[in-house]
Amino acid sequence: MKNLRVKVVGPPPEQVTVEKQGEDAMIKWEYPYDCQDTQDQYFKGFNVYRRIGSNNFLADTCTPGLEGKGYTKIASLVKTNDGNRYQFLDTTIEKGKTYCYRILAQFSKNTPAGFPFNVIESLPSLESCLLVNLDLPIITQVTVDKTDALSGQITLRWKKPRVPDLDTIQFPPPYTIQIYRGDGINPISVDALPGAIFTYASYHAMVDGVWVDDLINTRDRPYTYEIHFSHSASVQFYGSSEQASSVFLVTTPSDQKVSLNAQYSVPWDNFKFVFYRKNELTGVFDSIGSSGTGQWIDEPLENGKEYCYKIKTIGKYNSVGWTDTLVNFSQERCAIPKDTVPPCPVTLSIDNQCLNPNLPPSDFGFNILKWDYVATCSQQRNAYYFRIYFRENVQQDWTLLDSVYANQRFVYKHFLNTNLTGCYQVRAVDSLLNEQSQQVGICVEDCQEYVLPNAFSPNGDGQNDVFLPRRNTNVESIEFVIFNKWGNKVFETSDPQILWSGSTSNGTPLPAATYYYIGKVYKKDSHGNITAGNLKGFIQLIK
Repeated sequence: MKNLRVKVVGPPPEQVTVEKQGEDAMIKWEYPYDCQDTQDQYFKGFNVYRRIGSNNFLADTCTPGLEGKGYTKIASLVKTNDGNRYQFLDTTIEKGKTYCYRILAQFSKNTPAGFPFNVIESLPSLESCLLVNLDLPIITQVTVDKTDALSGQITLRWKKPRVPDLDTIQFPPPYTIQIYRGDGINPISVDALPGAIFTYASYHAMVDGVWVDDLINTRDRPYTYEIHFSHSASVQFYGSSEQASSVFLVTTPSDQKVSLNAQYSVPWDNFKFVFYRKNELTGVFDSIGSSGTGQWIDEPLENGKEYCYKIKTIGKYNSVGWTDTLVNFSQERCAIPKDTVPPCPVTLSIDNQCLNPNLPPSDFGFNILKWDYVATCSQQRNAYYFRIYFRENVQQDWTLLDSVYANQRFVYKHFLNTNLTGCYQVRAVDSLLNEQSQQVGICVEDCQEYVLPNAFSPNGDGQNDVFLPRRNTNVESIEFVIFNKWGNKVFETSDPQILWSGSTSNGTPLPAATYYYIGKVYKKDSHGNITAGNLKGFIQLIK
């Protein structure tokens, strides 16, 4: 028998469409919804989510909601319908953007007062997008033609605005298109490119355009482009296209492999990525695989050997009536795989006289560290040596205590004399100096107490001339006051060593007698906390 935890998830709304309605966007989806008739009115309505640009991911059937996917909720608990379709009118769209929508059903229970609790959402619907900028130039390609730090080259292509979306009567010619460029992906600002300006005397004279941007550093950075559109002889600014960046390939070498990652920001959906590696014999880039994401791991490879790559993205605008496929290439980038994988982590245990009273006297005053590799680690156990880290409490930073070679026994003794409080880590390091990541560590507390004698003889014979603790462990400070038999204070100190010579605080010798003390002792544990203990007893002063 075993316990199971079951999550019941509502199905996604189906048949989501979006169309432009005047200056707004009308989103519609199926009616009725499969789960709209529920017990106790658990079904509350639909939430409408929107994002700029597409994220055409495949929904995980175990993960409802859209967290981390870039969508923003713009409407809650929508139930409006015309008897055939549910619908919602988005009145906040702007020119020059592509809006993509998903619908999720919401369910919850109700308190007796009618307030919802245990709110959950269904799986998200498929994405439906609206290209609002059909009255503006639309960027369709930003592809890297040449990779170089000085003479790199990118080709930019765009489609001209469409009629009747562009009202050529209200916004008459001539028309001007000017290209702007910014460094990186999602740049703070973009600047007009010198010479990248095109003027057309009429709408029919305007064509789908192309611009080759050269003498740029395509090796080390991506670029983002934006097209500004103006009209009339007085050059009235009408609007700008959405920004689109080039694809930037990031390579991460590791042990016998290279991880490839495509970074970009475009208004269309890249639904396929083809990964290429340069053939060292022919000099041609051969395809090594494809995926629906911008990530790929090329393995197994030979460590220390250089491999060169590039990526082709295939995408399209997810809007009604758009059929063109958009193809772009990244820059070329090389990498050399190397062993960056640390050895297996270790499990650590600590022994000392507090934890094990049966230790031999020769081990008193030591924290004895013992470790071994984690049994579940599947990596090669290739530690060359171990680094031992120590700190007195968790408030401090780790400091390197010592290093021991892996061919020795996995045991280390740390001598601390009377104070055994502290925290330890043991990290495995291989021959290439790959070190295991920092672990939580193990802390131990000292078990010995603050122990005082009950007699001393300050007679100058060199034996027991000063009253001091028999054992003093990890004491921060004390409050210590000595009284005579009449209750008069004769001595006080905050020094944990006390060092009472049998005189008053002003140096007057005291007679042989029994004296009494009270006070507090303050100790710090491995968490940096100070704890207080009471002191009370007598002292026989012998002369």
